[in-house]
Amino acid sequence: MLEDHVVAPKDDEKDATFGLLYNALDFLVSALEHLQGDPSARKVKYGVLHLSAGVALLLKEPLRRRDPKLLFHNADKFSEAAYTAGNFQSVGVDECIKRLDQIGVPVPLTARTAIQALKRERNRLEHLGARIAVRELSAITASVLSSPWTSCATSWGTSVETRRS
Repeated sequence: MLEDHVVAPKDDEKDATFGLLYNALDFLVSALEHLQGDPSARKVKYGVLHLSAGVALLLKEPLRRRDPKLLFHNADKFSEAAYTAGNFQSVGVDECIKRLDQIGVPVPLTARTAIQALKRERNRLEHLGARIAVRELSAITASVLSSPWTSCATSWGTSVETRRS
């Protein structure tokens, strides 16, 4: 199995490992960096995309810890080789939430609502080139990030160290 990697590689490292939890948290940090202050439309776009990616990965982390086959869209097709090669279709956010319920890690209704709103906005933005309402996105972002479920990374007993240049 792949190990947990939550320490950011140094910028001058030629080989690096980016674990799922590290990637989740790094996307969340990137989203906040893009959305702070008075962001340009492009920064808002990447803020929303990175927030969505971070949320999806953060939801997947408890599944990975329980059993990596839970990350597979079709868990029956799990193989160690496919998993370590990253050669599989992963579970989507909606199915991820269902599986979290099944393993006893429920996502609160308020968080589900915020996550669904974020997913809708990300889909509109990414697939339809939709006009984005920065004020609305700010509210969705605040709702997603202020939800108690986002503290689950610390409750998993993992300390996260990030190094930035």
